[in-house]
Amino acid sequence: MLPVSPFSDFRRTAVSDLDPSVAPRQSEESLNSIVEGLSDGAVVILDGEVVVCNKVVEEIWGYPRERFLGTSPIEYLHPDDRARAGERIKKVVAGGPTELGEYLAVRADGDVVPVEISSAHIVFQGKPAIVSVIRDVSERNKQNEAILESETRLVEAQRLSHVGSWEWGITEDRITWSEELYRIYGLDPNDFAASYEAFLERVHPEDRERTDSSVRAALQTGEPFLFDERIVRPDGSVRVLESRGRVITDSDGRPVKMIGACHDVTERKKAEESVGHPHAASARRRHDLVGVVKRSERSGDLLG
Repeated sequence: MLPVSPFSDFRRTAVSDLDPSVAPRQSEESLNSIVEGLSDGAVVILDGEVVVCNKVVEEIWGYPRERFLGTSPIEYLHPDDRARAGERIKKVVAGGPTELGEYLAVRADGDVVPVEISSAHIVFQGKPAIVSVIRDVSERNKQNEAILESETRLVEAQRLSHVGSWEWGITEDRITWSEELYRIYGLDPNDFAASYEAFLERVHPEDRERTDSSVRAALQTGEPFLFDERIVRPDGSVRVLESRGRVITDSDGRPVKMIGACHDVTERKKAEESVGHPHAASARRRHDLVGVVKRSERSGDLLG
């Protein structure tokens, strides 16, 4: 979830006021008022120079606003970004569409910070001009990097533990799987249209009805579920999954989403079934004990 544009609020307000069909009728004082009232940095560029500059620009670059007036805005960007910014300015001045881009700004103290600049064509003092809105996106980018890093760690953790996560949007019947879950199922995300019915088709035929019943019971009761199921990969191989999930409801208590995870326990199950494995031995002892009890009940020998 990254925003489509950090300037959406500006487009809904100021840009509509500065539309080419409206701006020519605005006084210079009105335009100054709009620019000064923005919560983001903003400049008006006429004949390649800054003629209007608001207070927030000072905060972004660390220069007094008077420093910007009468200068080219491009000189305050990193040298690597100046040519690209210059080309975009030319397009907008010529009446092109609003341009949105990310650049590196060089502050007065020498620090380099990422800024996102949205530029729109206006008419100012009877000439083609540009109004540009500037936002410091340092914190947003840090948050995005942290999210990406967290997602990377999650993907690696799932890969190492053989646990895949999933989410089912019940209303639209849309299922989202993690990368590891696709690997567990042996499926290519590009070739598999994930849905509840498509998921059931991958469940082993002998386990399909039980799996479906467990999920539907969770939808009715709202209780979390945990069960083992076998799935069949496209190559015919069978894997055993320990699947768990829970239901998320809306304010009226209606189920709208289900989330969960599947742990590939195939190797563990094989080990438990192998001769000599402690879990297998314990299971055999429980089985033998049940058999003894049942035989004793039938013969009347139980407890004397």
